[in-house]
Amino acid sequence: MARTSLIVLLTACLLVGIATAGKLPQLDVAPAADVQQNLPPPTAAPKLIVFESFENIPFPPSGWSLVGSYAIWSRYATSAYGSGTGSAKANFYSNSAGRTHDLLSYVCTPTTAGDSLLFDHAYATYAGEVDSLTIWTSIDGGSNWVKLIGLRGGAGGPLNTGGTTTNVFVPTSGQWATKRYALPAGTNRFRFRAHSAYGNNLYVDNIQVKYPRLPADARVYAVRQPGTFRNAPIEPLVTVQNYGTARSAFPVTFRISCTTSVVYSETINVDSLNAGDTVRVTFPEWVPEAGQVYDHAAFTALPGDQIPGNDTMFSMTYAYVTPRKAMTELFTATSCPPCVAANDSLNHISADLGDTMVLVRWHVWWPTNNDPFYLNQGADTANIRNRVSYYSVGAVPNIVINGLYSPGNGQFRSTILNERHTTFAPLTIDLAGTYDTTANSGRIIATLHATGRITDGDLRLRYLIVQDSISYTGTNGDPVHHQVFRRVMPNINGNIISIGMGETLVDSVDFTVPTAGFTPAINEKQCQVLVYLQSHTARNIWQCNRVPLMSLVPSGVAGGPAATPAPRTALLPVGPNPSSGRLRLSYDLAAAGRVRLGVYDVAGRLVAKVVDGAMPAGSHSVDWNGTDRGGRQVASGVYFVRLDADGGSQTQRITVIR
Repeated sequence: MARTSLIVLLTACLLVGIATAGKLPQLDVAPAADVQQNLPPPTAAPKLIVFESFENIPFPPSGWSLVGSYAIWSRYATSAYGSGTGSAKANFYSNSAGRTHDLLSYVCTPTTAGDSLLFDHAYATYAGEVDSLTIWTSIDGGSNWVKLIGLRGGAGGPLNTGGTTTNVFVPTSGQWATKRYALPAGTNRFRFRAHSAYGNNLYVDNIQVKYPRLPADARVYAVRQPGTFRNAPIEPLVTVQNYGTARSAFPVTFRISCTTSVVYSETINVDSLNAGDTVRVTFPEWVPEAGQVYDHAAFTALPGDQIPGNDTMFSMTYAYVTPRKAMTELFTATSCPPCVAANDSLNHISADLGDTMVLVRWHVWWPTNNDPFYLNQGADTANIRNRVSYYSVGAVPNIVINGLYSPGNGQFRSTILNERHTTFAPLTIDLAGTYDTTANSGRIIATLHATGRITDGDLRLRYLIVQDSISYTGTNGDPVHHQVFRRVMPNINGNIISIGMGETLVDSVDFTVPTAGFTPAINEKQCQVLVYLQSHTARNIWQCNRVPLMSLVPSGVAGGPAATPAPRTALLPVGPNPSSGRLRLSYDLAAAGRVRLGVYDVAGRLVAKVVDGAMPAGSHSVDWNGTDRGGRQVASGVYFVRLDADGGSQTQRITVIR
């Protein structure tokens, strides 16, 4: 097959004449009621004004919240008029008609007469579908809502800035517009409800409340942020504005915090500034500590400021230094004509990027439900559906990079290269293990070392088997398939992981590779094992790795490695795992020394002290009978075995089932 350009990759995905070939059939989902009461309270401390530019990766932003069972709203790396790094995206392209999803602000200072709501937006329809955005206001913090405005999409609606396109719509800098609406007095919370008609995407940015100017008001106008991923020195640059009507002088502070400690705080005085004028303030250089995560705050402190809510601007920096591999997931099907170009382009990209990219292709059940890689997966068919639902995928081909980004049009290569070079990871993942070619079974061992502090919760380590070079010609004519999902281990939810900065954790999974009963059959010589760490709630994939299955075959067996690893201090895989409570804990010591071996709960509390004393070099094993320090049997749940030895720490997750 001739090499297909990247622009063709997604430009050809969904033409009007074959709209049903690549998009999930629409579902009959009743729209939510027009009035919704008793919504959850904001998730952060109340702020005074609304000004959200979606510059930071966490979504929803601090204090904002999402309501609804369909994942329509997310953050996307494009910004209004080309200024900035992010916006809120309503993914109508992949969500069936009738689905809704709400983006709620925090509780703000009540508005008065003359105040208004402003925001920037960009939208295109797919083939005339009328998606819509409804904005609601509340005067009681979200207990009751009143409709402010309903904005229609479609080809001629007031939302439309990009016309009609069957490509995944990603706006250019010129495809944005700004809306402004007067607010009812007393408004203190907003709700942006996205209504899908199975059309194309909507982007919203720079949501703010416009308050009338008062005599005394100084605000932070803009900040040259250190950057979301920044591990080099920088001079913070803050632009402030005298937003009042009288000449004023005021101090400006730039403060950086790490966990609960302030690590940088500098204040510079603005001696005199005319009403309406702005000035740039340059602060002394700041040097981050590698691996840490920092919160930044730039703020003014005008005495008698009448609108203090616009004094502060926040951001966050990950000072990670470990290269981050690009985990790429392609949703595809052998019955989807546009998927041929997507697969061909991805084959070339994968070859170019080599080990810096980890790739899996999930084969789905539409448009005609005859893809054998979906139908003949046995129990793993449900895992494919789970992954489709997890990302709210409703069209193929669909690409997700590092769990967060779904690039469209010709942006695929540039986006994935940007992921490789400008974002970093807080950990490394090394893979080892064994595989028995006679029994078609093995164990994959993942060793995680945290080079940075991970702030995400609900971390999951997921294991997959994919297969390359499968000959099968589907109805779309694609004859060869690579990185096809074949097995998940132990299940699609993955293993729960807890790891602190500087710690090493060893996790393992036993698996089998059935070579019979699959059509096309699984060929173990063409398989790879993929492992990736993902924040289950935020979807962010922090690191990934892959290893050929046959490289796990022991030394001396055809295809196996010839070398034996050098002796080192290591916590060996725990067995049996899961366990009823009695476990054999084994570890190797490269040199004699003090050893602490204990069992901890998910909160990091010591449950049982197993070893605490000097031990000689060599291999050691000890039994733990499943009791805590008081001799009581521990409850069912997830625990962690931790080895402290040779100046380092290693941890392994275990599951106790009573």
